[in-house]
Amino acid sequence: MLDSWTPRVLEALLGHQGEVFFEEVTLGSEPFSFPEDQSIAYAGGIDLLLKGERLEPWFSHSVLKGEPLTWRPRGEMSRSYLARTSGVRFRGGVSSQLRRWSHPHLVVRCVKGPEYEVLRSCAHLLESDYLVTDHCNRQGMCLKGAELSGFKEMVSTGVKPGTVQLPAGGQPIILLGGCQATGGYPRIAQVIEVDLPRLAYLLPGAELQFEWVEQEEALSLWNERERDLIEFRSGVELVRPL
Repeated sequence: MLDSWTPRVLEALLGHQGEVFFEEVTLGSEPFSFPEDQSIAYAGGIDLLLKGERLEPWFSHSVLKGEPLTWRPRGEMSRSYLARTSGVRFRGGVSSQLRRWSHPHLVVRCVKGPEYEVLRSCAHLLESDYLVTDHCNRQGMCLKGAELSGFKEMVSTGVKPGTVQLPAGGQPIILLGGCQATGGYPRIAQVIEVDLPRLAYLLPGAELQFEWVEQEEALSLWNERERDLIEFRSGVELVRPL
Protein backbone atom coordinates (compact mmCIF):
# COMPACT_ATOMS: atom_id res chain seq x y z
CA MET A 1 0.00 0.00 0.00
CA LEU A 2 1.24 3.49 -0.81
CA ASP A 3 0.11 4.77 2.59
CA SER A 4 1.06 2.25 5.26
CA TRP A 5 0.13 4.55 8.17
CA THR A 6 -3.62 5.05 7.63
CA PRO A 7 -4.40 1.28 7.65
CA ARG A 8 -2.69 0.97 11.03
CA VAL A 9 -4.93 3.69 12.45
CA LEU A 10 -8.06 2.14 10.92
CA GLU A 11 -7.13 -1.25 12.37
CA ALA A 12 -6.83 0.31 15.82
CA LEU A 13 -10.11 2.14 15.29
CA LEU A 14 -12.00 -1.10 14.66
CA GLY A 15 -10.67 -2.57 17.87
CA HIS A 16 -11.03 -6.03 16.34
CA GLN A 17 -9.37 -8.96 18.08
CA GLY A 18 -9.04 -11.02 14.90
CA GLU A 19 -7.53 -10.29 11.52
CA VAL A 20 -8.42 -7.03 9.76
CA PHE A 21 -8.50 -6.80 5.95
CA PHE A 22 -7.81 -3.73 3.83
CA GLU A 23 -8.74 -2.32 0.44
CA GLU A 24 -6.91 0.53 -1.29
CA VAL A 25 -9.44 2.45 -3.38
CA THR A 26 -8.65 4.89 -6.17
CA LEU A 27 -12.16 5.46 -7.49
CA GLY A 28 -15.41 3.61 -7.00
CA SER A 29 -18.30 4.24 -9.36
CA GLU A 30 -20.44 1.11 -9.07
CA PRO A 31 -22.47 0.26 -5.94
CA PHE A 32 -21.28 -2.78 -4.03
CA SER A 33 -22.33 -4.74 -0.96
CA PHE A 34 -20.93 -7.27 1.48
CA PRO A 35 -22.18 -10.87 1.55
CA GLU A 36 -22.15 -10.77 5.36
CA ASP A 37 -22.37 -8.23 8.18
CA GLN A 38 -19.21 -6.14 8.59
CA SER A 39 -17.56 -3.64 10.88
CA ILE A 40 -15.73 -1.13 8.70
CA ALA A 41 -13.71 2.06 8.92
CA TYR A 42 -12.24 4.17 6.14
CA ALA A 43 -10.23 7.33 5.51
CA GLY A 44 -8.87 9.28 2.57
CA GLY A 45 -10.04 11.53 -0.23
CA ILE A 46 -12.92 9.39 -1.53
CA ASP A 47 -16.14 9.31 0.52
CA LEU A 48 -18.03 6.10 1.23
CA LEU A 49 -21.82 6.28 0.98
CA LEU A 50 -24.18 3.83 2.69
CA LYS A 51 -27.61 3.80 1.05
CA GLY A 52 -26.75 7.20 -0.42
CA GLU A 53 -25.67 8.77 2.87
CA ARG A 54 -22.03 9.67 3.52
CA LEU A 55 -20.30 7.67 6.25
CA GLU A 56 -17.98 9.72 8.42
CA PRO A 57 -14.30 8.87 7.80
CA TRP A 58 -12.07 7.96 10.74
CA PHE A 59 -15.05 6.34 12.53
CA SER A 60 -16.09 2.70 12.78
CA HIS A 61 -19.41 1.71 11.23
CA SER A 62 -21.59 -1.41 11.14
CA VAL A 63 -22.79 -2.48 7.70
CA LEU A 64 -25.39 -5.19 7.27
CA LYS A 65 -25.33 -7.93 4.67
CA GLY A 66 -26.52 -6.65 1.30
CA GLU A 67 -26.66 -2.94 2.17
CA PRO A 68 -25.56 -0.87 -0.86
CA LEU A 69 -22.33 1.14 -0.63
CA THR A 70 -20.79 3.54 -3.15
CA TRP A 71 -17.51 5.45 -3.40
CA ARG A 72 -17.69 9.17 -4.27
CA PRO A 73 -14.60 11.40 -4.82
CA ARG A 74 -14.53 14.34 -2.45
CA GLY A 75 -12.34 16.53 -4.59
CA GLU A 76 -8.79 16.86 -3.29
CA MET A 77 -7.13 13.46 -2.90
CA SER A 78 -6.81 10.39 -5.07
CA ARG A 79 -7.50 7.39 -2.86
CA SER A 80 -9.05 6.02 0.31
CA TYR A 81 -8.42 3.01 2.52
CA LEU A 82 -11.12 0.66 3.79
CA ALA A 83 -10.63 -1.65 6.77
CA ARG A 84 -13.05 -4.49 7.43
CA THR A 85 -13.33 -7.36 9.86
CA SER A 86 -14.07 -10.12 7.37
CA GLY A 87 -11.83 -11.53 4.69
CA VAL A 88 -14.75 -12.12 2.33
CA ARG A 89 -14.29 -9.97 -0.75
CA PHE A 90 -17.07 -7.45 -1.27
CA ARG A 91 -19.44 -7.59 -4.21
CA GLY A 92 -18.81 -5.03 -6.88
CA GLY A 93 -15.56 -3.64 -8.26
CA VAL A 94 -13.32 -0.69 -7.61
CA SER A 95 -12.08 1.18 -10.67
CA SER A 96 -8.40 2.07 -10.93
CA GLN A 97 -9.15 5.21 -12.95
CA LEU A 98 -7.76 8.45 -11.52
CA ARG A 99 -9.50 11.79 -12.06
CA ARG A 100 -8.23 15.33 -11.68
CA TRP A 101 -9.63 17.35 -8.78
CA SER A 102 -8.42 20.39 -6.83
CA HIS A 103 -4.85 19.87 -5.63
CA PRO A 104 -3.31 20.69 -2.28
CA HIS A 105 0.05 22.41 -1.83
CA LEU A 106 2.21 20.18 0.31
CA VAL A 107 5.45 20.80 2.22
CA VAL A 108 7.49 17.60 2.19
CA ARG A 109 10.18 17.30 4.86
CA CYS A 110 13.36 15.47 3.90
CA VAL A 111 16.75 14.55 5.25
CA LYS A 112 19.83 14.74 3.05
CA GLY A 113 20.43 11.71 0.87
CA PRO A 114 23.68 9.75 0.43
CA GLU A 115 24.53 11.64 -2.78
CA TYR A 116 23.31 15.03 -1.60
CA GLU A 117 26.70 16.55 -2.31
CA VAL A 118 26.17 16.25 -6.09
CA LEU A 119 23.70 19.18 -5.91
CA ARG A 120 25.40 22.36 -7.08
CA SER A 121 22.65 24.53 -5.60
CA CYS A 122 20.44 23.07 -2.87
CA ALA A 123 18.59 26.42 -2.81
CA HIS A 124 16.94 25.48 -6.11
CA LEU A 125 15.54 22.33 -4.52
CA LEU A 126 14.23 24.13 -1.43
CA GLU A 127 12.94 27.33 -3.01
CA SER A 128 11.12 25.88 -6.00
CA ASP A 129 7.53 24.71 -6.11
CA TYR A 130 7.47 21.34 -7.85
CA LEU A 131 4.53 20.07 -9.86
CA VAL A 132 3.49 16.41 -9.88
CA THR A 133 3.48 15.46 -13.57
CA ASP A 134 1.37 12.91 -15.43
CA HIS A 135 4.31 10.52 -15.16
CA CYS A 136 3.36 9.07 -11.79
CA ASN A 137 2.29 5.65 -10.65
CA ARG A 138 2.71 3.30 -7.69
CA GLN A 139 6.47 3.19 -8.24
CA GLY A 140 7.12 6.91 -8.12
CA MET A 141 6.24 10.43 -9.19
CA CYS A 142 8.18 12.62 -11.59
CA LEU A 143 8.26 16.30 -10.64
CA LYS A 144 8.64 19.46 -12.68
CA GLY A 145 10.18 22.65 -11.30
CA ALA A 146 13.57 24.28 -11.01
CA GLU A 147 16.10 22.21 -12.93
CA LEU A 148 18.76 20.75 -10.66
CA SER A 149 22.34 20.34 -11.84
CA GLY A 150 24.82 17.80 -10.57
CA PHE A 151 23.70 14.51 -12.12
CA LYS A 152 26.43 11.90 -12.31
CA GLU A 153 26.60 8.34 -13.54
CA MET A 154 26.74 5.79 -10.73
CA VAL A 155 26.26 2.08 -10.14
CA SER A 156 22.89 0.88 -8.88
CA THR A 157 22.43 1.28 -5.15
CA GLY A 158 19.68 0.57 -2.67
CA VAL A 159 16.56 2.75 -2.69
CA LYS A 160 13.29 2.70 -0.79
CA PRO A 161 9.96 4.56 -0.69
CA GLY A 162 10.62 8.27 -0.17
CA THR A 163 14.01 8.32 -1.90
CA VAL A 164 14.38 11.47 -4.02
CA GLN A 165 16.47 10.73 -7.11
CA LEU A 166 18.14 13.13 -9.53
CA PRO A 167 18.04 11.83 -13.14
CA ALA A 168 20.00 13.29 -16.04
CA GLY A 169 17.18 15.68 -16.99
CA GLY A 170 17.53 17.55 -13.68
CA GLN A 171 13.91 17.05 -12.55
CA PRO A 172 13.63 15.06 -9.30
CA ILE A 173 11.74 11.79 -8.87
CA ILE A 174 10.20 10.65 -5.59
CA LEU A 175 9.94 6.89 -5.21
CA LEU A 176 6.71 5.52 -3.73
CA GLY A 177 5.54 2.30 -2.08
CA GLY A 178 5.76 0.15 -5.20
CA CYS A 179 9.31 1.15 -6.11
CA GLN A 180 12.14 -1.17 -7.04
CA ALA A 181 14.85 -2.09 -4.53
CA THR A 182 17.75 -0.54 -6.44
CA GLY A 183 18.32 2.48 -8.67
CA GLY A 184 21.13 4.14 -10.59
CA TYR A 185 20.36 7.84 -10.01
CA PRO A 186 21.92 9.97 -7.25
CA ARG A 187 19.85 9.88 -4.06
CA ILE A 188 19.77 13.56 -3.13
CA ALA A 189 17.15 13.37 -0.36
CA GLN A 190 14.94 11.03 1.62
CA VAL A 191 11.36 11.97 2.56
CA ILE A 192 10.92 11.45 6.29
CA GLU A 193 8.73 8.56 7.39
CA VAL A 194 5.89 10.65 8.83
CA ASP A 195 5.43 12.65 5.60
CA LEU A 196 5.66 9.73 3.19
CA PRO A 197 1.97 8.63 3.53
CA ARG A 198 0.80 12.07 2.41
CA LEU A 199 2.38 11.58 -1.01
CA ALA A 200 -0.01 8.69 -1.71
CA TYR A 201 -2.90 11.14 -2.14
CA LEU A 202 -1.35 13.53 -4.65
CA LEU A 203 -2.71 13.66 -8.19
CA PRO A 204 -0.99 15.03 -11.29
CA GLY A 205 -1.08 18.81 -11.00
CA ALA A 206 -0.50 18.90 -7.25
CA GLU A 207 2.27 21.19 -5.99
CA LEU A 208 4.83 20.42 -3.32
CA GLN A 209 7.87 22.03 -1.79
CA PHE A 210 10.84 20.41 -0.07
CA GLU A 211 12.11 21.33 3.38
CA TRP A 212 15.24 20.04 5.11
CA VAL A 213 15.14 18.58 8.61
CA GLU A 214 17.87 16.90 10.61
CA GLN A 215 17.92 13.16 11.29
CA GLU A 216 17.23 13.81 14.98
CA GLU A 217 14.04 15.74 14.20
CA ALA A 218 12.88 13.07 11.76
CA LEU A 219 13.35 10.39 14.43
CA SER A 220 11.59 12.53 17.04
CA LEU A 221 8.58 13.02 14.75
CA TRP A 222 8.41 9.28 14.07
CA ASN A 223 8.56 8.45 17.80
CA GLU A 224 5.83 11.02 18.50
CA ARG A 225 3.57 9.47 15.88
CA GLU A 226 4.11 5.97 17.29
CA ARG A 227 3.27 7.19 20.80
CA ASP A 228 0.10 8.79 19.46
CA LEU A 229 -0.96 5.47 17.93
CA ILE A 230 -0.29 3.59 21.17
CA GLU A 231 -2.40 6.10 23.09
CA PHE A 232 -5.14 5.85 20.48
CA ARG A 233 -5.21 2.06 20.72
CA SER A 234 -5.46 2.34 24.51
CA GLY A 235 -8.40 4.73 24.16
CA VAL A 236 -10.21 2.32 21.86
CA GLU A 237 -9.67 -0.49 24.38
CA LEU A 238 -11.20 1.64 27.16
CA VAL A 239 -14.44 2.35 25.27
CA ARG A 240 -14.88 -1.08 23.69
CA PRO A 241 -18.08 -2.80 24.94
CA LEU A 242 -17.49 -5.83 27.13
